[in-house]
Amino acid sequence: GESALHYTIEVGNGRGPTADPPQVAIDANDSKALNLALAFDPGALPGLRIGGNLYLDRIPANDDADSGPLHTAMDEAITGLFVAYERDGWRGTAEFFSIAHEAEVDADSSGWYVELGRRMGAWTPYVRIDTVEVDDADTFFPTLDDQTTTALGVRHDLTSWAAVKLQLE
Repeated sequence: GESALHYTIEVGNGRGPTADPPQVAIDANDSKALNLALAFDPGALPGLRIGGNLYLDRIPANDDADSGPLHTAMDEAITGLFVAYERDGWRGTAEFFSIAHEAEVDADSSGWYVELGRRMGAWTPYVRIDTVEVDDADTFFPTLDDQTTTALGVRHDLTSWAAVKLQLE
């Protein structure tokens, strides 16, 4: 088979002073977020895709305690790696990411997940485990704790672009 290399370059509004709400119409600072992604489909292993991404942003300071956690302005870098496999009805995906915040106090958080499912017509039962480890020094996510979640679910594809899921965690 033929190998393929996929790339994505995105420029847009980044995060605001707080994680929510997302910035849609305006950007809270003059800098834009940049996301670069690469994925490779090796022709010798049909159904396999491996890749990674790099997201860079400048988060503005939050000095309003009523809107969320207080923090100084910070640089954010999110790096991620993934592997996905889909063949003969089987679907497997694994992803690792790292979030680095550089400010008065630097913080590094990370997470990963693994999901395995078996497609049967329009239905795909699956199992997933995911873990998030948040740096206690991170002033952007001060209320988030480390967590590990296991999920069992079933997905029903209504169309090629819409699905419904029932999931138990």
